[in-house]
Amino acid sequence: MRSIFVASFVCFLGAGSAMAQLEYVADWAPSPLPEIDINAYPQMHYIHDFDGEPLYPADYPNLAYIDVNAPSGGTLRQAAVGTFDSFNPVLSRGQLGAGLSLTGTRLIDSNADDLDSAYVIGAEYLQMPEDRSWIVYKIRDEMTWPNGESVTPQDYIWSMLQSLEHSAGFARAFEGRLMAVEDIGDNRVLIRFNPESLSRNDPIQMGITTIMPRYHFEAEDAERTLGETFLEPFPGVGPYEITDFKAGQYIEYSLKEDWWGFDIPPLKGSYEDKIIYTYYGDRVAVREAVKAGDVDLFSENSSKSWEFDWDNVAAIDNGDLRKEAIEAGGLKSPQMFILNLRNPLFQDRRVREALNYTFDFETTNETTFFGQYSRTESFFQNSDLQATGTPSDAELEILQDLYDRYGEEYVPSAVFGPAFQNPTTSGDGNNRENLRKALDLLAEAGWTLNDEGQLVDADGEQMAFTYIYGQPVVARYADPWIENLRRIGIDATGRLMDPNVWWDAYRNRDFDVTSTVVQSTYLGYLVYYTWGSLMKDNPQSRAAAGLDNPAVDEIAEQLLNASTREQVNLLANVVDRLLTHNHVGIFQWYVPTSRLVWWDKFNKGLYRPEYGSATTGWYIDPTKEENLIGRSGYSLD
Repeated sequence: MRSIFVASFVCFLGAGSAMAQLEYVADWAPSPLPEIDINAYPQMHYIHDFDGEPLYPADYPNLAYIDVNAPSGGTLRQAAVGTFDSFNPVLSRGQLGAGLSLTGTRLIDSNADDLDSAYVIGAEYLQMPEDRSWIVYKIRDEMTWPNGESVTPQDYIWSMLQSLEHSAGFARAFEGRLMAVEDIGDNRVLIRFNPESLSRNDPIQMGITTIMPRYHFEAEDAERTLGETFLEPFPGVGPYEITDFKAGQYIEYSLKEDWWGFDIPPLKGSYEDKIIYTYYGDRVAVREAVKAGDVDLFSENSSKSWEFDWDNVAAIDNGDLRKEAIEAGGLKSPQMFILNLRNPLFQDRRVREALNYTFDFETTNETTFFGQYSRTESFFQNSDLQATGTPSDAELEILQDLYDRYGEEYVPSAVFGPAFQNPTTSGDGNNRENLRKALDLLAEAGWTLNDEGQLVDADGEQMAFTYIYGQPVVARYADPWIENLRRIGIDATGRLMDPNVWWDAYRNRDFDVTSTVVQSTYLGYLVYYTWGSLMKDNPQSRAAAGLDNPAVDEIAEQLLNASTREQVNLLANVVDRLLTHNHVGIFQWYVPTSRLVWWDKFNKGLYRPEYGSATTGWYIDPTKEENLIGRSGYSLD
């Protein structure tokens, strides 16, 4: 694709120089572009994933779970682990600073009450035909930059062009799909899509594009471009601005008193005066910072720490510091051992299945996690998207068609039987039976034990791989797994890395095995870009595993265009069977609660929305914060 720039020039007030009037037209687009009678289409306040009705009507006053009468103010201090070296949200390089989204506002977004709809936020309204071949966003006139100038379609188009040039993920996602982006006047932008490759989600994805300040980056004295990493704050349209930072150590965001969005229905609510992210070397240091009163809210991910590290803390005993496991139902995104399928070692499905037999979850759960965890068995655990039992007739019809066309290599016959279940043990540390099953599978794949007890291939080469991780606590469950791998002759090693080094290795796919959480909430795009082959060669995409399976690709594409919730559930059940029975990774576990520790300065929201986190709707009560200062060592200094 290439950009076509209209050779006319206009002067943007406050920009300091003349700037080209921009539009984007793909080189394959018809000329002239087809005429569209935009006025024939209604102005809407939402896009529904399935052409249904939104939860919130056009005249809704605010999000129901937000207490709009709650007081604003206070300081929220949060922790981040590692470091940061960039404030550039467009470039596919660098370690982005925590909380940078606070400085921006999207044209549309979903909310925690209604995951199936995206509502206008920075846009005043939208217009779109039934086939979603184009969309018009009317940008709110009141959405302004800090210099007082309104955000315009030119800002949007310039930002989109920058993303095409500098964001590998964005460019790859819309290659061959984005036909044209035009400024059609009245602060409206028209986005056209390729009618030959329409995706129902493309209009939504274009609505969440980050809008950047063209006037700042194209000013005569501009020192930075979006083609490089940088640590200079830039003006944004969000409620917060960066007012202080120290590279790799902390970032302070301050609320804009004159922000344009306070009275927009989905943005109404309370806002903290300051939000500060402080960086720590690991979560051990974060726990100590919480106890010392330097971090306000912490989500505990270690069962051992939850059991022991918060004992005998005076602030907990007197109630200044709260500790509570809060029920967290709903879909659980899977935490997994990710196998790098680009490695020839892991391309045989039998090898991948065998490695699952070597992981003794039950013993690990009892000895390391105090029985707090449950084993994950689905990419959509605890939801209607999860495959259960044997396939329905509708699932069988799809699976049989895929099997007939792609065969056993991509659609294992196991998909026609019961839903995937992990191997289990008695939990007493005796895993011999499962290790024998692992060796049987490995023998089928051509791996046998030699006289030295090494697992070798036909050429006598020992199977060997390294598991990398970025937090010391991982060794508690990694070491027993590695020991089991060694028991069957695999030269397996674990390597603890600095969190930033680990992150670079993960992004650049420089690993054999690692761990991560695979987000499942936004189903269509996450399946497409995590497990579809489109992005497997993009070193900084979500596709860490590098799966290349045409049957999965096909269902992922259909998920993008599913028009009903029933169709989504059906396709999700199918892709769940495909992924699990292909053994694309090794499931770890989930915990049914959110284990939280927080200083008693928060009030909880009106209710916890279905798709929210345990703290959705929480806000700082400035009076409680003031009363807390000086108690139990708590201070904002």
